[in-house]
Amino acid sequence: MRATVLLWQVFLKEAFTRWELLLPFVVNQLLALWVFSWGFQRVAGAEYAQVLVIGWIGFAMVTIGVISSITLTIDLSLQKIRYWLSLPVAPGAIVLGKLLSASILCVAASLFTLGLGQLFLLRLNPSQTLWVLAALILQGFTLVGFLASISIFIRDITKIGVIVSLIIGILQYLSVVYFPIEVFPTPVRAVIYLNPLTYAITFIRALVLSGQFDWISLAVLAGLSVAWLGVGWGVLQRKALHHER
Repeated sequence: MRATVLLWQVFLKEAFTRWELLLPFVVNQLLALWVFSWGFQRVAGAEYAQVLVIGWIGFAMVTIGVISSITLTIDLSLQKIRYWLSLPVAPGAIVLGKLLSASILCVAASLFTLGLGQLFLLRLNPSQTLWVLAALILQGFTLVGFLASISIFIRDITKIGVIVSLIIGILQYLSVVYFPIEVFPTPVRAVIYLNPLTYAITFIRALVLSGQFDWISLAVLAGLSVAWLGVGWGVLQRKALHHER
């Protein structure tokens, strides 16, 4: 058990010391929230500015989540996994530690953006903040599990940039990041409901903007988080066991 905890700590430290990923993210979020909260507030009004800021808070974890999940999958394909498997740690625990470290990094990314949103525009009370945190944690598990599940299909490492751009574009634009789902035609909504970002953003908007507690979105998000984290864990554990043989 001690070896597992120590290895998880190594994974977490690696996740939070990737400055080539974190520094551009911080600068990008500062500029984005400045434009969204001040610029759109003057052009489209405070209500739409809040809608957009909340969408961006939910989306903030996507870039880091995509890159972390792909990196996780690559790590399980290279010599690193052989070293980890030589330790007195079960393969399932190794995979779970990598998934949890990626999820924690994703949630931290959105919390950073949430803090900026709170500073610039939003005024969340402590109760709302806790529920927003819960929704972001569930979304982090959902996103990492989902991305880890599909990232195993990446065979050509040289094409990762194209794949990252494609995944981020789909999650960003076929979503409720910029607009509430009510503005989309019914056929498009069916696709948007497949996006793992939809439920957390919808829940947070209802809570913050209307004071409504959207139990349905939260329940669906909770189910998705368990399902996708389980699928991602199972798929990646199978990959790890393949290298153990």
